[in-house]
Parts: sequence; C-alpha cells; structure tokens
Amino acid sequence: MKSSDLPTKIAVPFAQNAGLSYRRDVPLQSSDAGAASFMLGFPPLTFQPTGAGGSPVDGRDMNGILYALSSIARSWCAGTTLTFDQSFAQAVGGYPLGAVLRSATDPTILLISQRDANQTDPADDAEEALWKPIGAGTLTSVAQSLAGKVSRTGDTMTGSLFMTGTYSLNGGLATVPIGAQMDQTQIYLQLAKGTDNTISGTLTFRDSSGGYHDVLTVTPRGNILSVRGNPFLEVGSNSDQPMRMEAFTAIADSGQRVTFPKGFSGTPVSIIVNALEANWSCAAAEGTWAADGFTITSYATNTAGRPQKISVMAVGPV
Repeated sequence: MKSSDLPTKIAVPFAQNAGLSYRRDVPLQSSDAGAASFMLGFPPLTFQPTGAGGSPVDGRDMNGILYALSSIARSWCAGTTLTFDQSFAQAVGGYPLGAVLRSATDPTILLISQRDANQTDPADDAEEALWKPIGAGTLTSVAQSLAGKVSRTGDTMTGSLFMTGTYSLNGGLATVPIGAQMDQTQIYLQLAKGTDNTISGTLTFRDSSGGYHDVLTVTPRGNILSVRGNPFLEVGSNSDQPMRMEAFTAIADSGQRVTFPKGFSGTPVSIIVNALEANWSCAAAEGTWAADGFTITSYATNTAGRPQKISVMAVGPV
C-alpha cells in the first residue's frame, strides 16, 4: 500500500445533522424485538418477510450505527489517542500487549501495554512494570537532551552526562534513571520531586527478581541516609586524612592488650573505654595506642576481681 492509496479522511460523522426522528443511539442490548443493538446487530425479526410478521430495518438504527462507527473513525483521522478507561478495560478483558494509550496527566506521553489482559491503571503503575512511557520526559527526549554533551571513543565516554527528562511518579516527578544493567540486574541514580516540591536523590539496586533496594538516599538538605533511613555518622578528619570509627566490646583487665577487630591504617586519634560489669575506672594507656590496638590501664580497682567486659569506641585513619 502507498500513501497515495489512503482513503479520504472522515471530517463529519455519518448522519451528524439527522434529527432525533431519523437517528437513534444503538444500545448494547435492546428489549425491542425490532430494534438493532450491539449484541444482536439487526435482530431476527428484521430478516423475516413483513407478510410473515417480520419488521423492516429501522432507518434510525442504520443512521445510529453508522454515526457511532464514523465518529470513532473521525477521531482516528484526527490523530487522537485514547486515555485509560477502567470500565472499558473490564468490559473487554483488559488492554492487549502492545496497546498504546495517552497519559491522562501529560498528553505528550504515550503508554505501551507490557502484557495482555492489562486492566491496571497507568496511574497505579509507578514502577512502569505494566505500562512503558514514550515521548516527552522519557528516554527519547533525554537522549536528545544529551546530544553534544558526551563523546564516545570505543568503550570510553567523556564529557558531562546528565539525565534531565522527567516523568510522573506518585503525584510528583522523577528524573529518568541513569545507571548500569547486567542481565536483569540494575543499579542507578535518580532524583525525585515530592508533592511538597522538595527534591531528594537515591542510589537504587534492582535485583534479578525485580525487587528494588534503596542503597542510600540524599535528603533535600544534602544529608545522606542509609537504606533504613538512618543518617551516616560523619567523623571529622585529622590533617585532611579521612577517618572512620570502630565500636566493639571485649574482655580485658589492667595491663592486658586489646586488639581492634579491624585495624586502622595508623595510630588512632581517640579511644574511649568503659567497664560494663562492675565498678572500674579504666582507659587506654597513653603510649600504647597503635593501629592494631592498645593496652588497658586502671585508675581504680576492678571490683569484678577478674577480666570483665568493656566497651570500646575508637576513631582512627581509614
């Protein structure tokens, strides 16, 4: 078929100006044995000779069905795409695989069904498992926005790489994620704007089963939270050297050596020791601090009368 073979577009539905006496809407079902319906079409009575009790086809039904069909055809000629309709989805058993709808919130985005019998409203599909968007704010427009920003030679890319396209997410907005994928496993970065217009960032890991795991979150104030929503402890540097903290318990007595579970790269800058079982004033002896541990010293008698459990918190170079 050639473009020159395309039929003339329908600009006016058939019988648009027919009065109510000459056109009637065709229902899904009809109790009138001589009236047309979508379930029966023209009923059996209209196929019988009038002399045998039959009823002729009603011209109003003919105008009505042609009006309904040509109205839909006109909308297609105009290039329209329908939005999700829950009642229609239930009536037809769901949208088929590959069906294309228009976003109800952004008319510049088209949505493609990812399975047959799809009755899920795209508004309830925040993870885009059942409806994949194409159009403004999706990968197509994002790729265009990256034009000229990144250069690639072989497997090496240079230049600024930013994902600026957005899409709707639970009443807010989210950037298109940027990351890496191997088989069905992904890890990516993404910004999201909530309904209160604050923007946060996440580093997300998606496992091969489709489960999502937020590795860390950056709050609108720039604070970093763990996967459980707890802030990361920030340890001040010593002469611009990065530091870390180690906290643990051990069994020790005065004069005994305590070893760090994981040694530091140099001498710790702070060691705090507390007895946990009985009254005892103890500490890390000065001059014994080393990357691998320290020696206990006492400022009072260990009333436990034996080595006891102590709590240790140490800060040292990474």
